Amino acid sequence: MISEWLVQAHPMPGRALSEWSTRTVALLPLGRLLAAVRIEERLVHAAAGSDEPNAVADYLAGRLQLGPVIHDSGNRHYYALVPADAGRKVEQPGVRHLGVGTWVGIPCPDRTQPPGTYWSVAPRTPARLCHLADVADVANTGRGRLAALTSVRGTEAAE
Repeated sequence: MISEWLVQAHPMPGRALSEWSTRTVALLPLGRLLAAVRIEERLVHAAAGSDEPNAVADYLAGRLQLGPVIHDSGNRHYYALVPADAGRKVEQPGVRHLGVGTWVGIPCPDRTQPPGTYWSVAPRTPARLCHLADVADVANTGRGRLAALTSVRGTEAAE
């Protein structure tokens, strides 16, 4: 069911299936059925308090209410999938809303472990996407924790 929904989001559904079978990732245009929020890996790892894939996945699943999240470890970004009409209110350093005119690599539905591009939080149903406010909270939490670490390190260096 999830794979059918993802394929329907592609303008050439057969191409998506072909890409999954040969490359494990299909390029999907955003803006029609869904959009994405790209978050720098360092922000997500700081928010989760870990860079261990299972710990990060558990954290994201809880904070994003099981909304689907892709991890592109090669490019060091996470992509939270949000409704196409969610708006762009999340733009900030290290965080970018991606919509119409943007394509994103969507892993095969069963690709849930590294290496490469995989589902950190796999989609459960087509109706369950991430809430933009929750995605912004994850980024803000990560930014706050990184700032606190920088402050502590600066204090230690001054001593």
